Formats: sequence, structure tokens, C-alpha cells
Amino acid sequence: MLVAGLKRLAQLVGLVLAVALVAAVLGALLLHVPFRRSLSVTCYGLGAFFLVSGFFHGVRPAIRVEEDSGVMSMFGLLLTSGKLRTASMEERYEAISSSALFVGVGLLLILIGGLVDPVHRLF
Repeated sequence: MLVAGLKRLAQLVGLVLAVALVAAVLGALLLHVPFRRSLSVTCYGLGAFFLVSGFFHGVRPAIRVEEDSGVMSMFGLLLTSGKLRTASMEERYEAISSSALFVGVGLLLILIGGLVDPVHRLF
């Protein structure tokens, strides 16, 4: 089970790095900057996005909506008229686990950005 989990984590990190590489190539071509600098800035930006996403995913309240019926508000938020319930322990565990995954991938991306950055050397 642990090996399968590590395999899925490696696939996720590989997918995120592939997206970063494509974005870095496009950024380098469009902005006329060196590829390593474009890759490092892309990794910094994606890493920061994952860190913030992980934080906000982890601090959700332990209250869930029973029914998803509702109307959209002026700012795109769903105003629900459903009943509220407390989240189960499984839902809480899943929220913390996915938050830790987001933060971990974000930190890894920032570390990779620091390793390939030609302007500010990490080592």
C-alpha cells in the first residue's frame, strides 16, 4: 500500500513538473528570458499557489451542507438553504491529508525553483 501511494505521489509531482516545464518554455519564448530563470519563477509561482491552496483547504470549518440546493449570490458564492451537519472524522482526515499534500508539493516546487534559479543560487 505504501509503495502504491509513493507511486501515485511521484506521478502527481511529475505531472505538476510537466505543467511547470510547459509554462516555463512558453514564458521563456514570450518574455525573452533564459529558460532556467523562467523555470525557477514558474516553480516559485506554482509552489506559492499550492501552499496557499493547501492552507485554505486545511482551515475549512468542520461544518458541511447536507443538501446542495441553493441559489448563487452576486459574488458567485452558493447561498444554501440546506441543513448543516458536522463533518465526519473521515472527512476531517481527508481535508487535513489533502492539505498536507498541497503544502508538500508546494514546498517541493519552491525547492526545485531554488535549485535551478540562475540568479539567486540556493547552494
